[in-house]
Amino acid sequence: MKNERHRHNILRILQQKAYPIETLKSNSPPTAQATSSPSCDPLPYYPILATTLELILDFTMGSYSSPESDLVPLPPKVTVLSLRTGKVRPLGGVKITSAINKQPRRDRVRLTKLGFVGDERQFPPHLSLDNAIHQYDPGHYALWEKELPDRKDKFTAGAFGENISTPHLSETNVCVGDRFRLGDAVVEVTMTRQPCFKLNHRFEHKKMSSMVQSTGRTGWYYRVLEEGFVEEGSEMELIERINPAYLRLWRLVFPFLARSQL
Repeated sequence: MKNERHRHNILRILQQKAYPIETLKSNSPPTAQATSSPSCDPLPYYPILATTLELILDFTMGSYSSPESDLVPLPPKVTVLSLRTGKVRPLGGVKITSAINKQPRRDRVRLTKLGFVGDERQFPPHLSLDNAIHQYDPGHYALWEKELPDRKDKFTAGAFGENISTPHLSETNVCVGDRFRLGDAVVEVTMTRQPCFKLNHRFEHKKMSSMVQSTGRTGWYYRVLEEGFVEEGSEMELIERINPAYLRLWRLVFPFLARSQL
């Protein structure tokens, strides 16, 4: 009952807050509250741990005071470095199947509410519209190579099953609710990836899943607001940020870390 009350309070507040990018570029916290475009449907409820819900509620209800320095930096306009789709197939010699092994696409690919045409998802929860696209920061691969040098050959583009990768976007400057124009489409950040045991098999390391979680290098998901075509080289630009401080992805991965660590 308590968590349900949190959920409704969060949704009510988030649906009232949407800050135009032009306002955020002024380098000062927004002073006036803007309303979301009536053409955009409400932000849905995402499966976040109850403790994280309580933390977000503290932020949105005003018991947490966010200084100007706490605003999440705005990501620049970027281009898509890699676009990948994949089919469900056996994974690495074990009796497990997965669509994590995605292959590069060099053509224009239709992006629908269900994701990129030709991309498959096996696990039922992954079929959610909120998991339509997975993005991963390619800059993380160098860190993985340094931390796990004996598996260096496995850390190549697409290894985490990402659909798209771009420079300059990561868990530190992307927020839940961020809306991007991606090629001809419009997408919205929904949640961080929740790593599962299949990453242990993918990288042949029994603690890989927990390492992804503990480092915060999880990647994140989008839902599709407007369908369109995307290809390598397509531009990707932030067009709306619902809240410039509270919902940074790292805060959802690490709700208990001190603010100085984020």
